[in-house]
Amino acid sequence: MAHQADALPWKDFASIFDFAYRSKRHHGETNLFARQRTSVQVRQLYSFVSAFVRILEEHTDKEMSMYVDVEQDDEVISESTARNIQHLVQPTNPVFSVEGRKISFWTDRVGTANSREDKTGTFTALLLQDEMDALFSIRAEPPIQLCLKRGRCSHSCTKFGLPELVDTAMMAYICLNMLFQKTELHDAETRANYIQSGKSGDSLIMDENVLDYRSTRGYQKMLFECTQSKTICGAVIHTIPHRQFYGYQDCSYTTEEEFGFLTLPALISRFTRGIYQPDSHDVAIVIYILQQMGLPTELILIILELAEYAPKGSIPIPHDPLHKKNLPELQKYLDYCWQLLVRTNMLVKYRDNDWEGRVLECIWKLFGVEHPRHFLRSRANRP
Repeated sequence: MAHQADALPWKDFASIFDFAYRSKRHHGETNLFARQRTSVQVRQLYSFVSAFVRILEEHTDKEMSMYVDVEQDDEVISESTARNIQHLVQPTNPVFSVEGRKISFWTDRVGTANSREDKTGTFTALLLQDEMDALFSIRAEPPIQLCLKRGRCSHSCTKFGLPELVDTAMMAYICLNMLFQKTELHDAETRANYIQSGKSGDSLIMDENVLDYRSTRGYQKMLFECTQSKTICGAVIHTIPHRQFYGYQDCSYTTEEEFGFLTLPALISRFTRGIYQPDSHDVAIVIYILQQMGLPTELILIILELAEYAPKGSIPIPHDPLHKKNLPELQKYLDYCWQLLVRTNMLVKYRDNDWEGRVLECIWKLFGVEHPRHFLRSRANRP
């Protein structure tokens, strides 16, 4: 089941799109493509976007009601909070010093590039770890005006990596929930029945190796964006939860033009560099073999640790997040992505944040729906 299936119209939203393999209309690209535009489909898209933003605001208000204003202290980050994020930031981060935990560190705009990157890293780590009290204290200072705008904006605008964090969390959330609705692209039994029925009418996709969500441009782009090692803000801390889920630490060189054209083996190779990655089943087999050789369990675990023989991500079946055996971890991951959006909205609440436009832009990036600039012009004439 998709995340928040009872609140968000995922099925209606997914019904707007069809899978096309090496689409001639789209220069040979494989992806989910919007059907011919009709008033019903436009209404379904508007309905999804509106529901997404409405539920986000409702969850934000509910979470904010749990927090009360506290008296502002010079030390906005406690020592225990700093310890809670130490696994996410560099050991040299100022947050581990008394001065780095004071509000003066955050309001100083004359700092070096390194100090700005340290602030971005610390702020992102606090958000990832749900340290909202510290974040509210930082946000409360007048010089700090948080915003989600990309690129250059006013001198008073402070981003701390929020645009990148929101973009990746939203992209993963929408992409995986959407693809989950297309069961013929990830469930073996449904795929076999789909092929046998000949529903697509396209002989090219009457092959189980072709009918796969991982061949779509949307999935490949999302995977790269969520795990890339270079970002506009410099820091990559916001990609850590995504890397931990997928089990990918970095991606070799990939261009935008390749998304939707990479085969599954080629896609996996970009992230693993051809190095074998065991899954939980492989680990169990090795443990069994070593036990049959008479080795004690304690020694076996030491051997596996030294050999780094373990699944790289949190999902039991690697390279296939929508596999049915991965569903428990998938639900945790989607819930976490949603919580990141809620936490961010708590921090930028009452700012000029165009969440509708952001959701539309995300859908456009993933599945090529009409460019947001064109789509937004018609908002005043909603069906």
